[in-house]
Amino acid sequence: MSKTKWYTKTLCHCERSVAILVALALVLSLAIVALPMAGTVAASTITVGPSPGSYNYTSIQAAINAASSGDTINVAAGTYDENLNITKALTLKGESVASVTLNPTTTSYAIGVSSAGNDVTIENLTIGAGSATNFLVHVSHVSNFTIQNVKVVGGEKPWNLADNRSAASI
Repeated sequence: MSKTKWYTKTLCHCERSVAILVALALVLSLAIVALPMAGTVAASTITVGPSPGSYNYTSIQAAINAASSGDTINVAAGTYDENLNITKALTLKGESVASVTLNPTTTSYAIGVSSAGNDVTIENLTIGAGSATNFLVHVSHVSNFTIQNVKVVGGEKPWNLADNRSAASI
């Protein structure tokens, strides 16, 4: 049986310094490449529909709660009996005005939009008066609010745009 001899070499002070500098340069270069990507998150598309399992959510408000700022929520055909509270920048997009209906179940606003920062868009749906006795859509402290291709059925006061910091498009 032969014996294997292992040889080790002790690095001198100069060689250790070079090895440490190379290791630091590698770590810094990885950090420089990874740093710009750390805060970037791509916007997601979340789906809402009446059939559990076929969509991410069956409730529009549950999808809003789960959404991150900048996400799009696509709402499939159906009648949704709920009130909505939007507090982040997002797009709420119904399949079509004729096929997506929101009926509020409480006397509060059908859709309340507040403290959302920038860029809230609501499009392609019908809002029924349901149980709402206040404004059907109430927007406060929001920049760049857009509501397009939305039909309002019933209700004495469809819109309230209060304390808005920037543009509102209806």
